[in-house]
Amino acid sequence: MSLLSYGFAKIFPLQFGSPSLSVLTETYGESSPMGILWTFMAASTGYTIFAGLAEAVAGLLLLFRRTSTLGALLAVAVCVNVVMLNFCYDVPVKLYSAHLLLMSLFLLLPDLGALCDLLVRHRPAELSGVWLPPWERTWLRVASIGLQVLVICGVLYSTFWGSLQFARERAREKPSPIAGAWEVGLITSPAPDQSTWQQFLFENQNAFIRRARRPPLFFRTQYGDQSSEVKLSNPQTKFQLQFGYRRNGKDTLVLSQASGSVIELHRAKPFLLTTRGFHWISEYPYNR
Repeated sequence: MSLLSYGFAKIFPLQFGSPSLSVLTETYGESSPMGILWTFMAASTGYTIFAGLAEAVAGLLLLFRRTSTLGALLAVAVCVNVVMLNFCYDVPVKLYSAHLLLMSLFLLLPDLGALCDLLVRHRPAELSGVWLPPWERTWLRVASIGLQVLVICGVLYSTFWGSLQFARERAREKPSPIAGAWEVGLITSPAPDQSTWQQFLFENQNAFIRRARRPPLFFRTQYGDQSSEVKLSNPQTKFQLQFGYRRNGKDTLVLSQASGSVIELHRAKPFLLTTRGFHWISEYPYNR
């Protein structure tokens, strides 16, 4: 179930998502090791799906006794990589992933001798596995098969369908009408703190204000239904800001406050990490 849930969360993909604007506008030095790992995975949807398929296929193979050894071998390969990433990038599920690796190794114990004969000694080998004697009574045999089908369907439903529903909910999120990264240009009649503002980041229902030599400000956003207004509020500090907004062309956004402060914003240039794309042939390394 763990392999299937993690696998489907990557296949859709949900676990890492895509790099957020707050991540794309910070320096490597400001990010944590775990943040670097999450950005690395989020930057490539194709690789994330590949990693999820490896986990999900291992989980599916473990559902059936005849393919359990193959599933355990694949699970060991997957879990070794996950454990090393968690330990080396300081991800806080080190013990949990280590337990999954030990469970995968435990499932290989009955066939460890045969695998050693085949892969190390190059001798003929036959997998024995763990087999249960068949039920003698027909109704018990039918009941056991029915129970197995019920468990497998329940596991697949809870993992696959749960991830699918979450993906649909995320797709229904209302995008921000002024989404994007905006560089602060001219500020007319600025408040004392506004002189340090450098960037505005609007993404879905979140917003960030990056400041010079100070930590960024995080807000939840609420947009007016009938008016071009946005309310920024921090749920922890209760600090609030309210702006009217208007677009002045494609790449210019003007924010205004009731106090008379007017902020002119210019759209930031596209991010190389999300716009580089895929290239079959690269004459020279594009390493920046």
